[in-house]
Amino acid sequence: MFWKQSVIYLAVIFCCVAADSDVMAADGKPPGRASVRADFATVFSRMSADSKVVKTLRAGDVVTVEIELEGPDGAWCGITERVQSAISGYMQCKYLEKEEAQKKNWKQIGSSEDKRSTDETRVTIVGNTVLVPAILGYGGNAVEALLVLDTGASHTLVSTEIAAGLHIHPAETRKMYVQVVGGSLVEVALAKLSYISVDPHSKKDAVIGIIEDKGPLKYDGLLGMDFLRGLKYHIDFENRVIRWDK
Repeated sequence: MFWKQSVIYLAVIFCCVAADSDVMAADGKPPGRASVRADFATVFSRMSADSKVVKTLRAGDVVTVEIELEGPDGAWCGITERVQSAISGYMQCKYLEKEEAQKKNWKQIGSSEDKRSTDETRVTIVGNTVLVPAILGYGGNAVEALLVLDTGASHTLVSTEIAAGLHIHPAETRKMYVQVVGGSLVEVALAKLSYISVDPHSKKDAVIGIIEDKGPLKYDGLLGMDFLRGLKYHIDFENRVIRWDK
C-alpha cells in the first residue's frame, strides 16, 4: 500500500514540454504591461493577503502581468518585473493600471468570457514552465493554487504555505522521503486531500506530498501523474490552454 512505502521515487521535472519562446501571450504578443496606480501596493508570495510579503511597489512602477485570477476577495495578478522569467509575486489587480494597447493580452482565468469550452483549461506559460490553476480541498477548506504540470512526478506536491491555507496539521500527516532528480532525498509529509480539481476534472481522496518552500518547489506545487494518469490531453501553446480529449 502507498502509505507503507518508505521511499517514493519522483522525477521532479519542472518542465516536460517546451514553448517556442520564453514568455508569449496567446495571440503571440508579450503579456500585458501595467503600472501601479496606488501610492503603495504590496506584492505577496501567494494569492492571499495572509501570505508572505515579497515587496512593496510604489506609484508608477511598471510590471508585466502574466496571469489574472478571480477569487472571493477580487482579482489577483501574477506579475514579473524587468527581465524575470518567473512570476515574482501576486498583487490585487485593482492597484494596477493596464496599458491600453496591452489590455487584450491579459489572461483572465475563471471569468465567464474566458471559458471557451468545458473541455479546456486556461494555463500560464512562463519560460518553459506550464502552470495549471487548481483548487485543493481538505475537510471544509479550499484554496486556489498554481501547480506546475509535471508528467515526471508520480505524485502531486504542494508547498507548506498551501498546506497551511488548508489547515492541514502535522499530526494528520506521515513523514516520508522522496527521491528527486539528481538522487537526493527530500523529506515530505503525506496528507490525503478531499479532492484536487482542475476544471473540468476532479480527483477525490488524493494523497499529496507537502514540501518545505525552500525545497525544489518554485511555485505552489507540482501536478503529478496521480492526477493526470488516465486523462488524455494536449497543450495548445499558441492559445495557452490544455485541451482534454473525451
